[in-house]
Amino acid sequence: MLDDGIPIETVAKEVSIENISEIASLINSERKNLLPVVYISKHFYGDYLVDPNRLALKLSGLAHVYYESDTLVSPMLRDLTNEKNSYNGKIGIYWPGGDQNFYYKRDSTDHISNIINFSSSP
Repeated sequence: MLDDGIPIETVAKEVSIENISEIASLINSERKNLLPVVYISKHFYGDYLVDPNRLALKLSGLAHVYYESDTLVSPMLRDLTNEKNSYNGKIGIYWPGGDQNFYYKRDSTDHISNIINFSSSP
């Protein structure tokens, strides 16, 4: 199935310099997608708050999950989105129509459950 040409998948979509324009258009709310977009940025130490593919599996059919594969993506994405992108380990939730939320909590709670609950109500 597709959501405005975006495959609805059970795996996270990698964001790289080659496909950065796709996530920029979603963050800027320039697409007609019906599902929210969850963007997982990479912490400058090189890790993620949650496993992107595990989160994508849990949110399959409810949201598109993207993750940054390279920290060089963040500054480029910042320019393309007028600084609306999540960065340095934050998780951004971008709703159709332009609303956005950010999630960043480095502790031992179950982040995947928290993000699922957080992303279920804009």
